[in-house]
Amino acid sequence: MMNQILSIFNTSMASALICATLVLIHSLQNFSRTGPQIKEEVDKHYRAYTVYAIGRLYFYSVFLCFVLALPGALLIALYSKVLFSPPSVSFELLAGLACIGILTGRQFLHCLFYNPGIIVTSINFNPTRLHPLYRCLSRPLLRYLDIVTLAFYIGSYGYLLVTLIPLQTTLENTTLILIPVIYALATYAIVVKRESTPRVSNHGMPAHVQNKHQQPNIVMLGSDTLRADHMGVYGYKRSTTPFIDSLAQKSAVFNKCYVPLARTAPSLVSLFTGCWPSQHKITTNYASDSAAEGMNLASLGGILKQHSYRTSTISDWSGADLGKFDLGFDRKDLPKDQWNLKYLIKQGPKSLRLLLSLFCHNKIGKLILPEIYYLAGVPLTEHLGRDARKEITALAHSDSPFFLNVFMGTTHPPFSSNQPYFSLFTEAGYDGKSKFCMSRLTTPEEIIESQQEPKEAFDLDQVIDLYDGSIRQFDNEVKKIVTHLEKSNLMDNTIVLIYSDHGIDFFEKETWGQGNSISSDASAHIPLIIHSPNITQSTSIETKVRSIDVMPTLLDLCGIQMDGAIDGHSLAPSMRGFDIPANLPVIFETGLWLAPPPKQRQGHITYPDILNLIDIPNKKSGTLTLKTEYSAIIEKARDWLIWRENWLLKCHQLDSGSQYELFNTDDDPDCENNMEHLHPNIVHELVHLKVRIQN
Repeated sequence: MMNQILSIFNTSMASALICATLVLIHSLQNFSRTGPQIKEEVDKHYRAYTVYAIGRLYFYSVFLCFVLALPGALLIALYSKVLFSPPSVSFELLAGLACIGILTGRQFLHCLFYNPGIIVTSINFNPTRLHPLYRCLSRPLLRYLDIVTLAFYIGSYGYLLVTLIPLQTTLENTTLILIPVIYALATYAIVVKRESTPRVSNHGMPAHVQNKHQQPNIVMLGSDTLRADHMGVYGYKRSTTPFIDSLAQKSAVFNKCYVPLARTAPSLVSLFTGCWPSQHKITTNYASDSAAEGMNLASLGGILKQHSYRTSTISDWSGADLGKFDLGFDRKDLPKDQWNLKYLIKQGPKSLRLLLSLFCHNKIGKLILPEIYYLAGVPLTEHLGRDARKEITALAHSDSPFFLNVFMGTTHPPFSSNQPYFSLFTEAGYDGKSKFCMSRLTTPEEIIESQQEPKEAFDLDQVIDLYDGSIRQFDNEVKKIVTHLEKSNLMDNTIVLIYSDHGIDFFEKETWGQGNSISSDASAHIPLIIHSPNITQSTSIETKVRSIDVMPTLLDLCGIQMDGAIDGHSLAPSMRGFDIPANLPVIFETGLWLAPPPKQRQGHITYPDILNLIDIPNKKSGTLTLKTEYSAIIEKARDWLIWRENWLLKCHQLDSGSQYELFNTDDDPDCENNMEHLHPNIVHELVHLKVRIQN
């Protein structure tokens, strides 16, 4: 018996080595990895680390293929025993290879139908080659194939087992019975997605409600790159946010909320500290280790902790910055810093990454291969929703109030969402490269090239359709989380806030991307919806507000006084029916360009593309930063605007000096009539106001 088991293990391992080695060879022949391709740095400092990273993925690939091959090799071995013929190593080997192929094919088909972003982000070929296969797929077909495959294996295994029982010892029979049971239990533990259910007391209510604390809980739900004007509550034509729209009818809706800088790290730090980027000094996503560690500002989470709040944050690949900076969260369910070359190297080349991605989009993958699980561009919306509901259940069973922030990459490029959302608004006959998600964003080179492309280079209608579908998925997850709060009897004492870190331009004024231009407000304008239990009336607020006002607003709603000075102002008075200052200045600056954006003004200050700007001063940590010699010109090249009351001043940074444009937004909301020459005194006043605020 032991010899037979060893033989099965050996042939399964041989099958696994063959498959994993073929994938490795293909990966090396078509080598590419995530993140900027800093060849000199990789060759000089990270050659050994690259070998280690690829070897690590190869090891897990071999182990995965071994697990997949084992049922096939076992089946052939049992057939040989029933036929009283010597076990055929070649047949067992072929059976192992076939089993790997069948199970991998099964996962591929399911991912292609339900979550194609997993596949598209890691393939080396034109995604249109997948379209004929996708058109053949359906839920009933996939279910039928699963049933047929499982029935064939169970039937074959059961027949062989029944036949062999009289011929074998009790130990042998027990072993043969336990093997499929172990596989079934392991598959169930990995695949089955358990929803968190509120635990209740003998009185039918969560225990914490009986000793209800006075201060409200806070649940912040954000989505990266979510434009306010693509939501129904802000007047969008499509039904992208039916649930959030209904929630808004019982909430304060701020119609004009703006971020100071449309990049994730600077924006989130401003949001959670209430400070302008000029104060917290995080002005790009490429913050150095010293900058991250040296940021010593009061934060929303930190202040709430001082007032007995339990603080927690959950995110996918888009929210790694929430862990990079000290924002006061006790518990962080986050990936490691995405702006780190060692982390990106660990994600490996595409073919290895694809094989593992098919099987690692689950709790086991998150545990042992988080770099694959948190792969950028792969939607984790449903996973985050389940984790958030589980976290709410855990946090609620305490005498302390809690603060939970959930930040999703659902609406971030490449706008990849799950079935049915990626096809919800798209044209059925569309057959281009952006069918499943926005094309040309799977390698750093493609991303940089796309930054410079004109509108004609994109299937813009399809891209916007994908974007709207992603928003609908975010809306559905918000609905599930709020419903969970209601079932947990928490809504009467919980503030729910909907937000984003920034929007995105879709060529409204000949530019696209996140915060590359001040031509429109599409990148700066974000949703801000606050549902508060102590605010009974719904309110639509037209006064201009800023994301830096979120922190003092939430503290005010919780009855907490700020000890130190911050730049933001509380918006809570407007939620209580009172006025807030109408002259709060909005300041917005462009972000770091990956490459000069299209339609940039002639003579604009410029600098090299991102691959020539990147530096890794701390080779041990691998953190990606910017070369210090370019710091001054990057800051000098930022276009900016300041908007107070009805006057909006734009500043374009040219080699010849600053070029100003002044608009009266009451009379000219589209900013088409430059009045700079008519009101030099207002230009002078606004320029000095910006300097005074940011100094």
